Amino acid sequence: MLALFAGTKRLNADEILRRNGSNWRKFVDNFKAMHEELVQLRLALAQGESVHVGTTLAGQGKS
Repeated sequence: MLALFAGTKRLNADEILRRNGSNWRKFVDNFKAMHEELVQLRLALAQGESVHVGTTLAGQGKS
């Protein structure tokens, strides 16, 4: 981890997805992982924690 992020809480939907054994190809699994990330983010901010957030959810969205 970069020194820049030392002492911060890491929030990453992709890591939550993997930790839960979910399938990145399923929209509902991606949604659940993002929801969990938001829950953790709100909790961390309410407690005054420093956080860093990143995600590269693959999903099946079209751009």
